[in-house]
Amino acid sequence: MTLLLLWPHGGTGDEVTLADRRAARVLGLLAKKAGDSVRVGILGRGTTHATVIMAERAVGQVRLQLGVIAEQPAPQTSVILAVPRPKALSRIVSALSSFGVRHVDLIGAQKVDPAYFSSPRLAPERLLEDALLGLEQGGGVHVPSFAMQRSLHRFALALPPCADDEARVLFDPSGQRDLIRALQEVARPSAHVTLVFGPDGGVVAVELQRWSTAGFQRVALGRAILRTEVAVAAGLGQLDLARAALSGLPDAR
Repeated sequence: MTLLLLWPHGGTGDEVTLADRRAARVLGLLAKKAGDSVRVGILGRGTTHATVIMAERAVGQVRLQLGVIAEQPAPQTSVILAVPRPKALSRIVSALSSFGVRHVDLIGAQKVDPAYFSSPRLAPERLLEDALLGLEQGGGVHVPSFAMQRSLHRFALALPPCADDEARVLFDPSGQRDLIRALQEVARPSAHVTLVFGPDGGVVAVELQRWSTAGFQRVALGRAILRTEVAVAAGLGQLDLARAALSGLPDAR
């Protein structure tokens, strides 16, 4: 946990009392005492450094006084993810949240087992739990929203046309472009980017055509064939680097 997350309830100078695993973290591994500072995230808003004004190890309680909140902009990335094996789903959701994602569509595909949609890991409360763990690790405060889309065909047909300041990318080993070249056409590093990650078995030809028709460019992550959870981390890491590189250009067009 690199960030102590709080649900929004007030503002600068307010006090909050914790008596759960967050308090245990402050008292235990962080070994904080009265007068110390701890980094806090206010969900949906931003981050601050809070002052510990009470630390009671005997009862496992911590009271914090919030400092000035630095607003954190909402992520400009959406992800379309073929539903992975349930054992991998929680790790992938946490990774998505750590990197900073606004919205996640969990979709079916020809090589997605329909039984995956019955997994308890897709329950809203479990998705929220995994997303919060990712935010704690990554230092973000914006919880991604989730939607279930069983039919890739209907989902792709319902997508609006790609906007001028939007990039749509499908990660696929057959892609002939790299990510930074795909983003250069959008010009602004802050433009919204939608990424598609297919299933472990790959994206079949008819699905590739549907994504292409919907305006998605095929981009390769490298020579290796990656499992979905590895591809998600690699793709979002490359997106961060590509945005940083483009932000240094006077005009990406």
